[in-house]
Amino acid sequence: ESTLIVAPQFFGVEAIRQRIPSGMIAWKTSPYRGSSLACVGPAKKGIGLSAYTVLDQLLSHLNNRKRFPSLKFIKIAGHSAGGQMAHRYAVAGKYASRNGVRLHFVASAPSSFAYLTEERPVIGSKNEFRKPDPNAAQFDPNYNKWGYGLDTPYRYLRGTSAEFIRKRYGNRRVLYLCGSRENDPNDQSMSRNKGAMMQGRQRLERLNYFYKHLIEVYGERIKKRHAKVLSDADHHGSRVYSCAGGLKVLFDHDPRDSDGDGKSDWEEWLEGF
Repeated sequence: ESTLIVAPQFFGVEAIRQRIPSGMIAWKTSPYRGSSLACVGPAKKGIGLSAYTVLDQLLSHLNNRKRFPSLKFIKIAGHSAGGQMAHRYAVAGKYASRNGVRLHFVASAPSSFAYLTEERPVIGSKNEFRKPDPNAAQFDPNYNKWGYGLDTPYRYLRGTSAEFIRKRYGNRRVLYLCGSRENDPNDQSMSRNKGAMMQGRQRLERLNYFYKHLIEVYGERIKKRHAKVLSDADHHGSRVYSCAGGLKVLFDHDPRDSDGDGKSDWEEWLEGF
């Protein structure tokens, strides 16, 4: 009862089988990567608005002491394609929290990630990362373009250096939620593009590799701000969110330090994962 849930819906044009209703905004390119190719209304008139700019404005509207004087936390959460958007907005989003409000991100079961360097996992290994071989059968020449990496950024990101993006992302609080049964390489809802397949053969493997990638980039200290949490679930969103781990990630943010060791109870709970 102490939580306000705001659920914006970002449509791609292809998802609206009939004409776009008057006044509705949709995107000609999948909006979860922050596309600026927006259009509005039945005529599909272009308006050049990034989906991430919408999130910037929404967060600014929420983080207003006159509207919500008791606000303490904002959590940006998404599952599956929404998980891809939550993760990529955490990487690229320009909004900076204010008024003492903490901003957290929950990326649930994304199909792929935006890597922070050109290295990718050697599929089948445990901890090996290297720059991909362009002669390999599964090589995608676009593997490091924005969405899968930081090259050729969309309009929203232009003017922001990759170094700055990496530093800011390392300082953000990001939680990665995934079902422990998300290990089906034949999952039809999972991206099978070569750029995604270079990140792993199924969702759980892709998350595990990406988390190891974070440690490669930032060192062990990243575990203080980024954590992965597994729930006993498959890809069904409500099952992932409603298990004990999912509920704690979404709603618990207790800053108390019961045993006085300098770590909050929340941080100690996360270390178990």
